[in-house]
Amino acid sequence: MAADLSALDLLVVQIDGLHLGDDLVLVAAIGVDGEGNKHSLALVEEASENAATVQALLDNLVWRGRAPTGPTMPGESTIAR
Repeated sequence: MAADLSALDLLVVQIDGLHLGDDLVLVAAIGVDGEGNKHSLALVEEASENAATVQALLDNLVWRGRAPTGPTMPGESTIAR
């Protein structure tokens, strides 16, 4: 997925992994806008659901125009860029 994401007014970006075997994980990012519509943002296939995999997915979202705008929960921080 390489589409420009800057026009989306997302309230939530959810990232989760699905283990399909001993050495296959799909990590997906889904955005939810203010009207409750879900948008597929990214999907990566890796050997594990680790920090490097998730960071690469986040870097891709930022590159495509979905930069973090601020913490969403007390005590939470955003990606430093």
